[in-house]
Amino acid sequence: MPRYFFQVSGDTLHVDREGRLLDDDEAAWSLAITSTGELLRDIDGRMPSRAEILTTVTNERGAALISLRFTAERFPPVMS
Repeated sequence: MPRYFFQVSGDTLHVDREGRLLDDDEAAWSLAITSTGELLRDIDGRMPSRAEILTTVTNERGAALISLRFTAERFPPVMS
């Protein structure tokens, strides 16, 4: 089973040094989406404007396979 490493950056950087044994790239894709969604849920709306969360998944050789980027931006209200 291949090992995948999930790095998450935003306000801080989480470096995955252990990795996860998964069946294949499709399983890594699914876990990347699920874990990023859980992270967004866990911050409970506390994300400043222009903040970004980036999840990068690499294989055992260090090659990037997946990149998920979530960017939040608020625009000032339009005055009529």
